[in-house]
Amino acid sequence: MKNHCYGIVNYRVRRAWLAIILFCGVGLISGMFGLGAGWAVTPVLNLIMSTPLKVATASSVTIISLGDTAAVFPYLMSNSLIPIFAVPAVAGLMTGAEVGSRIAVKVRPGFVRYVLIGILLFAGVKLIVTGLSLMGVI
Repeated sequence: MKNHCYGIVNYRVRRAWLAIILFCGVGLISGMFGLGAGWAVTPVLNLIMSTPLKVATASSVTIISLGDTAAVFPYLMSNSLIPIFAVPAVAGLMTGAEVGSRIAVKVRPGFVRYVLIGILLFAGVKLIVTGLSLMGVI
């Protein structure tokens, strides 16, 4: 394995106006259907705005965290949050974020891209199969 030098990567964000429009659409779909925005935030940042993949994934996590924080308040205010389930989920999320951030520094962006593509394909196929089974097609 080669010893890679890591340093500051200069990049220029492009097509911000298009990304803002797409983020509005992603937010609308996420809010209406409760899908979360992870399926689209990273591809918009990377493919549309030309941010490096590691920057896109880190920004995606931040954007998703803000949305999730806002979404939890109605449940907190109505005492509908069950701590015995929420606390382990948050602990797993924090652990995953810590491990993921340490791994992301050492992993090549191409590998991260293939992992993301695989996860998005799996999630997409699963959603299509679930939708078709609910419609009675399969």
